[in-house]
Amino acid sequence: METAAIRSPEFKVYEYYEQAVHNPHYFLPMVYTLDPHEDDLQIQKYGKPFPYNEQESQYPYLSYITERWWDIETYGRLLFVEKSRQMLESWQMVALYLWDSIVKPNNYIYYRSEKLGKTGDKSNELSLLGRAIYIMRWLKYYYPEFLCHIWGKDYVWTEPKQSPLTLWRFPNGSTIHCVTNNPDDVRMYSANGALCDEDAFVTNVDEADAALMPQLGVKGRCTKITSANGGTRAERICKDLE
Repeated sequence: METAAIRSPEFKVYEYYEQAVHNPHYFLPMVYTLDPHEDDLQIQKYGKPFPYNEQESQYPYLSYITERWWDIETYGRLLFVEKSRQMLESWQMVALYLWDSIVKPNNYIYYRSEKLGKTGDKSNELSLLGRAIYIMRWLKYYYPEFLCHIWGKDYVWTEPKQSPLTLWRFPNGSTIHCVTNNPDDVRMYSANGALCDEDAFVTNVDEADAALMPQLGVKGRCTKITSANGGTRAERICKDLE
């Protein structure tokens, strides 16, 4: 469904929200992103809609990757995606794991990068946490009824103030835990999912994974996204996941 259709007068909002609770394909059209190279002042001020479905010809892979992330029964729980800035994969994966935290109570999600500044620095809107907060900010602005539909009309959510932040908690009991590639960061916490950024450039990725994967159990999903210039190391990570 096109993003514009969500704002049409005939749009049946609560039916859509109910679908978005159960299916991330319906959530992503509600996502807004930030492009630091954007010259349009209106987009800078009001956010840039994530180009899901409405520009399918330009980004045909987005729904394909979403389906493979979501349907772990069919495609498995491990996913590796090579990315570039133009592909919007960081935004997509941050949004998908944010959706997992919003709609499922008591979920525990890891955002992992080599340095906490790249993961949990809320002042950097292109860190993993910064992107998630940016999405939440506009979700609350444009679609407050969606959050009320999930959490109830009296829910309380405020943007986290600490930076860098390690734990971000939600009204439904879910948590996003920002960690580094230090194996000790994850040893004490069982999790439902992990988003690992730029693993081709993490110096001790094998040790970090050896600590992380047991915490995900047999059902927790793990997604690795890394720049395409990761070279042979990125290829090795892909083969390891296979």
